[in-house]
Amino acid sequence: MLLPSQSELPPKSLATLNVLTTKRARLGTELSMHCISDRKGCYDLARAKDYLRSYACSFFDLLKEAYSHEIHIWEWEVSIAEEAIQITLACWSNFNVDPPAEAWIETLRSTIAQHVGHPLRGRTQKSLEVPQGEAPSVSPPITTRSSEVQEEIWRRAKLLSEYKTATGNPSNKKIYQAQNSGIHKPEFYRWRNGRLPTDSKTAKTFEAFLRAKKRPIPRAPAG
Repeated sequence: MLLPSQSELPPKSLATLNVLTTKRARLGTELSMHCISDRKGCYDLARAKDYLRSYACSFFDLLKEAYSHEIHIWEWEVSIAEEAIQITLACWSNFNVDPPAEAWIETLRSTIAQHVGHPLRGRTQKSLEVPQGEAPSVSPPITTRSSEVQEEIWRRAKLLSEYKTATGNPSNKKIYQAQNSGIHKPEFYRWRNGRLPTDSKTAKTFEAFLRAKKRPIPRAPAG
């Protein structure tokens, strides 16, 4: 058994790694076949949510069984759940669609707790870092999100998705590099991830641009 002084989950066996790889690939296939397309982005959010919730629980069960021979599982449920969520959201981030991966964190935490049937137990709460796609690497890891912030992230994701659908599905890069969007890359990702205040001038200008469904106009080359 794992000694009390140790703070990391034990290494996974090759067999476990192979099963995880297979499950990740299957999740990616399910999402690409039924929820996500290059042209529309995520066109079936409800179905995507069902897939992510189901696979997060499946990853949790797999990891729990794999670790059960090495550690006292009841002391590590939180850490195992966070790893399962990280694996799940890495698949989502590969598609680079809205909403951002971090918007799913609290949903998946709640889902796993419901799946287990009790509040998750653990020695300490680990921070969860999720892939950010094109997001700047300096963004801090996400640990908890209030329901208000979660709702704001979803509102912004919906606004951005509706804009893309109406304007030919431009990439995030084309949007934040446009001369008429009123936003630049750092502020765009702060807005998308719920960190740019709603009442800021940049947020108001950018959201007005999105609601107007104006196509992005490339900025003139410098010099």
